[in-house]
Parts: sequence; structure tokens; C-alpha cells
Amino acid sequence: MADKIVREKLMSGGELVISGNNCRIEYFFPGPDKRYGGVHVNISGEKVYAYACAWKNNFDRYMELVLAGDRPLVVERGEMGMVIRCGFMSGVYLSGNHMRIADKEQLRQILEDYEYVQKKYKELVR
Repeated sequence: MADKIVREKLMSGGELVISGNNCRIEYFFPGPDKRYGGVHVNISGEKVYAYACAWKNNFDRYMELVLAGDRPLVVERGEMGMVIRCGFMSGVYLSGNHMRIADKEQLRQILEDYEYVQKKYKELVR
């Protein structure tokens, strides 16, 4: 018998997907028009904590760069392959130029969602 798949929208974007005894966060970022297939990013339940830490650390680094303000354009590779950008389109990006956050409220919402997903994951793997 096939496992039931449960999908739940997250406030910060993406979906929590629970299948069998595992879960993941799925993101889909559409292309500029129908000629482009878009980008899928999946975060497995076992990596949610690492991504939560990366969001926080990368955002801290972003704020350091903003406060320093000594260079007009900075692009750095952050933890878990995220991108940190100051100058044009400043912020922390999950992947490439997708899912940008630039303020503490956005970070708070992501961390809340990831904490919720991590709790669900721990319940599943018991």
C-alpha cells in the first residue's frame, strides 16, 4: 500500500511534505515565463536544523556587511550554499537569486517554520 502524502503550506513559503516516516520542505520558484521550468529546492527533514542555523548565521553576516557599508557591492557564498548580497537586491538568498530575506521579521518567520518542521521530523523518526 502506498504511503499517504500530506502537504502543508508554510508561512515563510514552501510546503512541508510528510510521506511515510519522513518529511521535507519543498520550494518551487517559477521562471520569468512559461519557457522556463523554474527551480525546485528540497530540504530533507534531517537537514532542517542545519538550514535554520545557516539562515541565522548568514543573516548575521549580512547585517555585518550592511553596517560596515564600506563596499558598494558584495556577494558572498554563505553556509549551506546560500548567497549573501549587499548593494543591489541586498539580502540572504536560499538558492541563487531565490527566496530573499532582508529583515529580522522574515528571518523570524523562517526560523519558526523550520522549528515546526524539525518538531514534525523528530515525531516521525521516533
